[in-house]
Amino acid sequence: MIPVRDGPEVGIITLEMTSLLPIGQQGRNSRRTMSKRFIDTDLFKKPFMRSLEAPYKALWVYLLCECDHAGVWTVELDVAQLRMGMKLDAEKALEKMGGAAIAIDGGSKWFLPDFVAFQYGTLNPANRVHESVLAILSKYGIDHEDLSKNKPLISPLQGAKDKDKDKDTSEKKERANEVEIVWPAWAGPQTLARWEEFKEYRWEEFKVKYKSPKTEQRAVNILAGYFTSGKQCVDALDNATGRLWRMPVDPKDLAAKSNGFSGKPIETTITNREYQAGLAKARADLGIEPGGLILTEQIPEHLRKAKVID
Repeated sequence: MIPVRDGPEVGIITLEMTSLLPIGQQGRNSRRTMSKRFIDTDLFKKPFMRSLEAPYKALWVYLLCECDHAGVWTVELDVAQLRMGMKLDAEKALEKMGGAAIAIDGGSKWFLPDFVAFQYGTLNPANRVHESVLAILSKYGIDHEDLSKNKPLISPLQGAKDKDKDKDTSEKKERANEVEIVWPAWAGPQTLARWEEFKEYRWEEFKVKYKSPKTEQRAVNILAGYFTSGKQCVDALDNATGRLWRMPVDPKDLAAKSNGFSGKPIETTITNREYQAGLAKARADLGIEPGGLILTEQIPEHLRKAKVID
């Protein structure tokens, strides 16, 4: 039987292999402890394991239990099939494992390149167990200082050693992608839902999207400055979609188009440098890259109505 116990490393358990003596020989020492080995508790989450068919998933775990303490397994596929109750093919197994197990000694044995480093770390000849491992590797002409040359592209064992580092990196990326966008108090569920639809519309029509929460927050801040209620914002998003605009326009600018009674705006004069500076600010406020396309209706009213001089 194989009881599971907590191992000394996070995310790793040990498998304790035991055997029972025949009846008549049982006593205080009737339970003999054979060996304990580390196994990655995230093993079945690894791309390596997910890529294997069920029989070869089971075979991999079988190899970890049945190989000797140097990671060498005497090939007895017929025995493995009987014990596991599964049909296996040696050639297919080696192909599927992609270097995680390699044939040695004329194919009569398989070697697991990552096994030694995972179980022992750096081998020390002064350690009796390590000395035995070194002797076995030497017997089969395996260079213990260059085991990596036989490692697969995705290592099923060594991955556990890097698990904490990978987890930290992954968590940092997730936190970066999960920054909450801050909306004004008037923005309810309908406003937030309409904004998500508007972002999809921008991608479908213009193939543009916010590359980071920071740029999206800038756009939301612009909307917060334009409107004082969720209804105003939703109506403006609907209007922008209908007119094929990339962003809603400031209601003040829309109202200014009527220009009171005369319908003719008061003309102001600005330099080309001032005009370009105004466009640059408008792009930044809208989250458009410098020099990017800006629609006429997105240009502030005072720039559109101004007379530009050199």
